Amino acid sequence: MKLDPVNLSQKNAHAALLLAATLSFIFVAGTCQVEAQQSDLDQKLGLAQTLQNKGSAKQARTLYESLLPQLRAEGPTRRLGTTLNALSALLSSDGDYEQAVQV
Repeated sequence: MKLDPVNLSQKNAHAALLLAATLSFIFVAGTCQVEAQQSDLDQKLGLAQTLQNKGSAKQARTLYESLLPQLRAEGPTRRLGTTLNALSALLSSDGDYEQAVQV
């Protein structure tokens, strides 16, 4: 059986194009999922800040604490710093200085 180099070259080009399209789709889908998770975290952080500003300290604290595992998994970020500072302030205002320092 004799292989036609032109036909083989076209098949390779089609396979490469299909692979590129598939990888692009996977990348875009993954990026959208990460952005959705970040948006959800931002919304929850905003809600916690609103609750804190309105004097609902207990609810804000609960929400901040629920965000910590995900935020810590991201590594050092602005959101993690904001959450830790807010939580520390809430704990300090409750007189729980030891916990405020450990957060």
